[in-house]
Amino acid sequence: MSQMVKISALLMSSALLMIAGGMHGLILPVRGAEEGFSLLALGLIGTGWSIGFISGSISVPHLVRRVGHIRAYAVMAAIACMTILLNLIFVHDAAWIFLRIFSGFCFAGAAMVVESWLNEVSDNESRGTTFSIYVSVTLFASTAGQMIIAATGVAGYIPFVLAAIAYIAAVLPTAVTRTPQPAPLQAVSLDVRTLYQTSPIAVVAAFSVGMANGAFGTLAPVYGIERGFSTATIAYLMSLAIVAGAIAQVPLGRLSDRIDRRKVMMGVAIIGSVAGILAILLNLSYPPIAGQISA
Repeated sequence: MSQMVKISALLMSSALLMIAGGMHGLILPVRGAEEGFSLLALGLIGTGWSIGFISGSISVPHLVRRVGHIRAYAVMAAIACMTILLNLIFVHDAAWIFLRIFSGFCFAGAAMVVESWLNEVSDNESRGTTFSIYVSVTLFASTAGQMIIAATGVAGYIPFVLAAIAYIAAVLPTAVTRTPQPAPLQAVSLDVRTLYQTSPIAVVAAFSVGMANGAFGTLAPVYGIERGFSTATIAYLMSLAIVAGAIAQVPLGRLSDRIDRRKVMMGVAIIGSVAGILAILLNLSYPPIAGQISA
């Protein structure tokens, strides 16, 4: 509990950021499909996110080294706020693909700031539990953002403005916290080879999960639109996976503090693979409604 008090501001900021992110991530594919964007353009919007995330992972540590964790986090939230407002102004597939790069950049930077902060305040005996609580909070917050879109829909300007408000509100808890921020970074580098040598299974798992989640997050709403689902139903579809993941975080985090973390990762990967195969088999029984979204 004392550990949670130390990181309460971080959790609140992360929750607000993920509420906005959940809204943002659902608005774009659903509104884009309604605007007549092609399936290729909708897929490239998701690719733009990945490009931005990789860029942010490489470059944001240099910013943190110069200005510190709190200021860097504020910069990320501010850029994300501007990005979604520009999405509202420029409703065009090429503009949204380009702007999505900045969204991915901001979320990579924000995650790096928060997770390095959490890593510094956690010891090895509680790190799995601490990070599982953090991930649970962010997943539930993302679900809350999607439920807001289920209530508001994606038409008009209101969902964009609400998400922008949540983005900028994410700055406030970390800006006023009395918890000391981590010490400034002394060295900034990305050494993938050393990372792989340290934990190959973690690198492979992160890469594989990123591919799966990227495809699901971008194209599952498009699948819902092809089926003729309402915006609310699509939000429920997306939220179910997130809620299930959030519920699993704490027990799996505590389990990883007690047994080899690699075994936990392998077990979860097997369960996820079986679920994916079953989803494909069930989907084959219900062919999609053709002609709603052009290739």
